[in-house]
Amino acid sequence: MPILQELALQGKPEAKYMMGLSLADGLNMEVDHSEAVDWFKAAAEAGVPLAKERLATHFARGDGVPRDYQLALHWFEQAAESGLPASQFSLATLYALGLGVNAPDHERAYEWHLKAAQNGSLEAQHNLATMYYYGEGVSRNRIEAIRWYKRAAQKGYVRAQYNLGYLYSRGEGVDKDINMARYWYARAAAHGDGAALNNLGTLYAEGNGVEQNLITASIYFQKAAQRGHERGLLNRQLILEYLSDDELLVILDKAQKTNHQTHGSVNNQLP
Repeated sequence: MPILQELALQGKPEAKYMMGLSLADGLNMEVDHSEAVDWFKAAAEAGVPLAKERLATHFARGDGVPRDYQLALHWFEQAAESGLPASQFSLATLYALGLGVNAPDHERAYEWHLKAAQNGSLEAQHNLATMYYYGEGVSRNRIEAIRWYKRAAQKGYVRAQYNLGYLYSRGEGVDKDINMARYWYARAAAHGDGAALNNLGTLYAEGNGVEQNLITASIYFQKAAQRGHERGLLNRQLILEYLSDDELLVILDKAQKTNHQTHGSVNNQLP
């Protein structure tokens, strides 16, 4: 009998958790989500925070057990109380969506997003900022929205980078600053964010904060369109009507040079 299994059968909580991991992730044994859940449950009941988190995740996804959001919420809350930021964020998400509870509870969602954000969860920092922006579960506060977007954006969270650029472009919660808007749009665009690419194109098309350059604008619109951004596609079609044949050739040449590059997509931007 493997020593890990022997220790788990002897009742060692951490060994029970490791058995669950081994079975769930196929570490030196065949994947068996159902048996993994049994071990996670045993470890969770013995007080292992990470086992509570994994057990909650299995209930939320329906891996090895029937999907049960009430049990997912119960175990995420147990893990969240232990200070695990991922569980705090997951718990906030369940409350926000009304999963495992009778109806969405934005106040509880705010509370747990705040705890997760304070513990370093970038997703929670972004969502917390959005809650401040719209006034969901907390009084509307654009200054706090900016503060939390900045924290997530500075750590590389793409959606926060785009949203920060958007707020700078409109002067919401911060002095209007097109240069800062362009900076954060560029950071998000570097990761392939379609909305950021489109907005950069708009700045160049209008000459807003930069020298007007329809070729550069068209290239940004094209990149946005390639990532499924409908407004980017429309803007590209509109701007092509204003370009000369020589300018169109320049765009075609640049497009061919960059066509091989691919980027991930993001969502949940502000309007």
